[in-house]
Amino acid sequence: IKSPLGLEIQVSAAGYDSQGVADHASNLATKIRNNLTNSMKALGVDILTGFGSVLGPQKVKYGKDNIITAKDIIIATGSVPFVPKGIEERLSSQVTHALKLGSVPDRIAIVGSGYIGLQFSECLHGPWKRQQSQNLSICQHQVPLIDILSTFDAKTKKPKDTLEVDTALIATGRAPFTNGLGLENINVATQIGFIPVDERMRVIDGNGKLVPHLYCIGDANGLMQLVPKEFLGFKVSIAKTSFKANTKALAENEGEGLAKVKRKI
Repeated sequence: IKSPLGLEIQVSAAGYDSQGVADHASNLATKIRNNLTNSMKALGVDILTGFGSVLGPQKVKYGKDNIITAKDIIIATGSVPFVPKGIEERLSSQVTHALKLGSVPDRIAIVGSGYIGLQFSECLHGPWKRQQSQNLSICQHQVPLIDILSTFDAKTKKPKDTLEVDTALIATGRAPFTNGLGLENINVATQIGFIPVDERMRVIDGNGKLVPHLYCIGDANGLMQLVPKEFLGFKVSIAKTSFKANTKALAENEGEGLAKVKRKI
């Protein structure tokens, strides 16, 4: 390239630092976790570590034999990766593992045609590269560094071909994490894995009645996955927050500015 002064300028080819992306994702998760932990401590919140379950109204057990009581209980257990039957986790990678890949595989099969699978497809291959789309069945077997998957016809359901890849990414969605929470102790039955709630996130039991002082928010109730869900009410308030506390802004290294929203409380 010649500059306006006639000087020759050498520009090296653009590159992709996959390890840098993986490190950024890991550091971001650690930073956000630490920020939330510090915020809760500053508000006087006691953090108790251990798997918890509801024993009864306003009573929770965590760890081995620890029992605590509270005025209100909020279930916010979120969701976990959904792996279809027949696909062994040891034969394939999940989306959460894909974020930690230190390099981009030459051949990767993305199982799942939802928005998560499509986003990873675009990130790994780029929007201008032709992508091969097939219907995949289960992983059949594995040889060193290669997953062999079978494909089938979408209409006839008959085997069509085999596909050899270096990595298989299972992006078939997420499932609510609601097993083992002691819901049977308060007569609450999940619906397709989700905890039933009303418009104010109050948990509903098997008789259609509200469970006193018990709420369920986030992915576990199935109302709106992958985004925060506020408690609904009748008053309106204005809230301000800095982009430095916004996960997406931090992921893009754009932490300057603030957001101002009106919300119901």
